[in-house]
Amino acid sequence: MPASSSSIPFERYDEEFLSLTEQVTSKLRPLDPAASSLPPTAEADIKMAYNLLLQADDLLKQMGLEARGEDDPLVKRDLLAKVREINCCVMCCIKKWMQCVCARACFVPMVFNNSQHVYIYICFESTANT
Repeated sequence: MPASSSSIPFERYDEEFLSLTEQVTSKLRPLDPAASSLPPTAEADIKMAYNLLLQADDLLKQMGLEARGEDDPLVKRDLLAKVREINCCVMCCIKKWMQCVCARACFVPMVFNNSQHVYIYICFESTANT
């Protein structure tokens, strides 16, 4: 039964990641780099998407800890594969976030995953009329 008890938390992680990625996508959709103008909520949307990405990153770390702590080697292998899959999804969301803000940005540090340093500062006032 260890495999089923281990997979239950990971099923919950899947639900949480799905929710977080849907929220990030909904915040980024109106900020498409091809858009000629920014919505009035652009700054708040970028900050909210960033905070959601940080939550996803924290969740990913927790998943990794639980997967590495699994005793059954076969279950551990499967759980670590799931962690890698989720990591790719988080990195894709970070890439989308960066694409939405880079054209309108100056650079300051923000950290994802304790190793991915992203340098972004949003300059909304100077680009709102361009």
